[in-house]
Amino acid sequence: MILSRIYVFSGARFCALNGVKEYWLVNADKRLVEQCFLENESFVLAEKVQHATVRCKVLEGLEILLEAIFDEEANEPF
Repeated sequence: MILSRIYVFSGARFCALNGVKEYWLVNADKRLVEQCFLENESFVLAEKVQHATVRCKVLEGLEILLEAIFDEEANEPF
C-alpha cells in the first residue's frame, strides 16, 4: 500500500508539472472514484463518488455513470 501511495504522489506531481488539470483515481474493489483537481500547482481531492455519476470539470459535458465503469452489463455499446 505504501508503494502505491508513493506512485500516486509522484504521478500527481508529474501530471501537475505537465499541465494536467484533473485526474480520477479508480478503486475497483470499493467501487469508488476519487476526483482530483489542480489548484495552486498541486492536486486536491475534490470529491469521492461511489453511487452516482462522475462529472468531469475540465471537459464540459463529460459524465460517466459509475455503474458503467464497474458493471459490464451496464456498459452497453452505442
